[in-house]
Amino acid sequence: MKAFSAMLEGAEISLRRCCPQLRPYVGCFWTIEARRGGRVRSVPDGCTSIDFTFRASQLPIANFTGPSTAPRERLFEDERIVGVRLNPGVAHLLLRRPIHELLDRRVAIASVVADAPLADAVLSPDDHIDRMELWLIGHLSGANIEPTVARCIARIAGRGGDIRVEPLARELGVSARHLNRLFRKWTGYSVKSLARVARFQNVLDGFDNADAPGAAAVAAENGFFDQAHLSRDVTHFARDTPTRLISGRVADFSKTRCDDLS
Repeated sequence: MKAFSAMLEGAEISLRRCCPQLRPYVGCFWTIEARRGGRVRSVPDGCTSIDFTFRASQLPIANFTGPSTAPRERLFEDERIVGVRLNPGVAHLLLRRPIHELLDRRVAIASVVADAPLADAVLSPDDHIDRMELWLIGHLSGANIEPTVARCIARIAGRGGDIRVEPLARELGVSARHLNRLFRKWTGYSVKSLARVARFQNVLDGFDNADAPGAAAVAAENGFFDQAHLSRDVTHFARDTPTRLISGRVADFSKTRCDDLS
């Protein structure tokens, strides 16, 4: 599914596409050059991330950020952050632990990955990305998300989050309870929660379209009961109103979309 992930102020972001071996697993790599007082608001996109923060005269800080259910705010110092966005389900392949334990959490990478890639303040951002890429290839090449989970993620993405859990579980040949248990272990979310995130992302995509006719039509296209229902979800996930997003703010989120890379 499309991933509008963050809105930056007082910072510049550059994105780098991953190598072909990692494209089933990785959205993209990214580098943020931030000034003191800048900020980022990240919104739920179903993904997780690993990042390294570099500040003058300090040791690098390495973190894993779990999947989110609400927007997050971060204030910057003068710093550089280099990171990678992992597609839904991939974090479990790396961490080998239930991802729902890390829902809405940001933790030191060393606390969840024994052999996490090391950061070196002397290296350039591209060198760090090269190092992360090699580490990810070593851990993910040939690895597969549990088939039922992978099919469920694909159904949610393909239908823009407009799904019902019970019929989807029957389609996948499992009970809704079993599907949710598997799904929380692999993605951190219940099926319904990831579907809501996917639908929200689909709404942002509709707002980003210059020919979009407005919130009412986007609501109808994405299976909301009405425009008020859409407004509640958008406000919850973006901490902004549909009107403000349509008028231009969604363009700021577009700058962080891995799927726009050629």
